[in-house]
Amino acid sequence: MPTLPQIFFVDLVCEAVLYGVYLVVFCAAAHLMISRRKRTWVNITIMALLFTMFGISTAYFVLSVMSIAEPFLKPDEENQGEFFLGLGSSVTVVQMVLEGFNCVIGDSIVIWRAWVICNRKFWILAIPVCLLCGTTFCAFALAYEASLFDSSSTGTVTGGFAKFSFAFGALTFATNAFMTSVIAYHTWMHHRFIKTVLSIYTNPYRKLLLLLIESGGLYCVTWLVSIVLLALQSPGIYIMNDMAAQLTGIYPTLIIVLVCLELTHPTVGKNTDSSLRSSQLPRHTSHSVQFRPNTSVASDALEVELGNVDSIKTMGSLRSEET
Repeated sequence: MPTLPQIFFVDLVCEAVLYGVYLVVFCAAAHLMISRRKRTWVNITIMALLFTMFGISTAYFVLSVMSIAEPFLKPDEENQGEFFLGLGSSVTVVQMVLEGFNCVIGDSIVIWRAWVICNRKFWILAIPVCLLCGTTFCAFALAYEASLFDSSSTGTVTGGFAKFSFAFGALTFATNAFMTSVIAYHTWMHHRFIKTVLSIYTNPYRKLLLLLIESGGLYCVTWLVSIVLLALQSPGIYIMNDMAAQLTGIYPTLIIVLVCLELTHPTVGKNTDSSLRSSQLPRHTSHSVQFRPNTSVASDALEVELGNVDSIKTMGSLRSEET
């Protein structure tokens, strides 16, 4: 059985690695938002949320370093358990509030993106918005319940704190699982249509969309594991909780990066689908021509048709001369 210092050392290392990943993704998203996107109110709002989430995650990480590093710098065997597991400590309560804010903002971005991919159909918002409202309530109710604990509490999950902990994890998992399923379904439908129309066709965005889906799946698994560890009263919940705090920012920020690169926008699929449908219309020419869905088709077809007309005229003039 690992000791508390070992558990929290692993916790700090894992959180530091994820924070480094988040820093890279955030810098990429910020650069793309500033250099490639127009200054519309939607983009300005996304930019504000982007910086807010990163600021919250940074504050959470700094608090983790401060709270975990102190016992190693000032070891006290008698009060070690109280310091590490004190649910009522001000640091723990602030971290819960910060994580709650980030979860709500992150889930809102995921819901927005899935809504756009679904052609802005408002019925798709019914379930996730209800789940998001429940998540918001549980997040701040959880912080309130934690503040009622004594600072020397051993961290046992009981009473209202236990109920809100499970509810918060379950609602966050349900929201992201539903949205990831929606994105995966629409990606699969689009890929199937492309493959049906042109049997030999590779979607250049397929791998990136799969990355988006896999990231959402990983995020959902993180919350599912957290719920299980919470139910088992395992100390590993502290590691998963701090990892989830960083993943909460990484996943929505990754979505913003792909949006800025225009790799998940549904208009790509619409334009491709419409061009493919138009290419299926029967075309009658005197020569067999292979039509491909690109912008050079029109000019190539025009040259073929003009060539056919010229050849017909030439043959007609030769026949008139022979007679």
